[in-house]
Amino acid sequence: MITAVARFAVRYAVPVLVCWTIVVVVFGLIGRGVEDKVQPSLLFIPGTESSEWRDVREGSFNEALIVLVEGPAREIDRQGPQLAEALQRRTGTRAISPWSPRAEQVEALQPSPRQAAINLDLRVPPGGNINTVVGPLEDFVRARVHPPLNAHVAGIPSLGSEVNKSSVEALHKGELIAAPILILVLLLVFRSPVAAGVPLLIAAGTVITGFGVISVILEFTDVDAVALSAASMIGLALGVDYSLLIVTRFRSSLAEGYAPKQAASIAANTAGRTANFAGVVLLAIIVVAFLLSPGTVLLSMALGMGVVTVLSMIGAIVVTPAATSLLGHRINKWQIGGAPTEGGAISRIVSRVSRRAALAAGLLAALLLL
Repeated sequence: MITAVARFAVRYAVPVLVCWTIVVVVFGLIGRGVEDKVQPSLLFIPGTESSEWRDVREGSFNEALIVLVEGPAREIDRQGPQLAEALQRRTGTRAISPWSPRAEQVEALQPSPRQAAINLDLRVPPGGNINTVVGPLEDFVRARVHPPLNAHVAGIPSLGSEVNKSSVEALHKGELIAAPILILVLLLVFRSPVAAGVPLLIAAGTVITGFGVISVILEFTDVDAVALSAASMIGLALGVDYSLLIVTRFRSSLAEGYAPKQAASIAANTAGRTANFAGVVLLAIIVVAFLLSPGTVLLSMALGMGVVTVLSMIGAIVVTPAATSLLGHRINKWQIGGAPTEGGAISRIVSRVSRRAALAAGLLAALLLL
């Protein structure tokens, strides 16, 4: 199977790379704004009291939030009723406040003259989610509250939305930090920007396409925001790791005197099998986690990891051989320093460990048991 795929990728290298580029661009466009489509991670576990409560209230009650206003008592008495009335008239929102009819039943919503709470029942429209309704509600409240009064929107949906926003911001920061580190490490390993660029492009394409695939999945089911974090981290790691094996083996075959197309085939049939086996094992573990995970958080994480694992395998087995066969000896262009030698520090360590395999295995097992 690997041999046939490698032969096809090398023989039709240009069409393969063109198709891969088109797929990345299309799914990149589809994945735009995927951060706003994912559900916040609220940790509802099936079978628990909180999950049953959530199921029972569906159809009668929507998302519960509290708008807390605080400030001078005079301003609360002036602006509070106006805000409560505006929220009551707002489409998709039901409000209970100290100024609602039969307010004697809800006196606890104003524990002091300087504080008052408005209890909201917020409807999520079809096709929307918490992220798409909490933000507009916060803007609605801010536009109707003026100094010296302050207003705060709180509740599980608001908390989930903030967690989602923080996760996405941390995701983008992590990608910005990881990118230069990956570039530096790959330059140190390959000592050629061309060789280093191949795994980087495969990893970038894997993450971009993965986000697009998750965006398509979101059209059919809900996925937590953690799926994006998992897809980004694992996609970058596996995209670089699997394609790095192919590039390394390709360069070794070139150094042994093989022609570029033959070297690409050898790399796909040797290192490609390793990448394929590693990917299949990881997918098996992900499937088990997917089937046994309670709630949506771990399930969404497994989904994100599974998507980019498959894409990383395709990138290593199909796209990388096509790219290396086209580059040929140009993959070593703009060499930085001397070419990597076979007798480096890592080779010496591997050689010593191989000579004492039993001892090394015992020490590793002991460390794992600690």
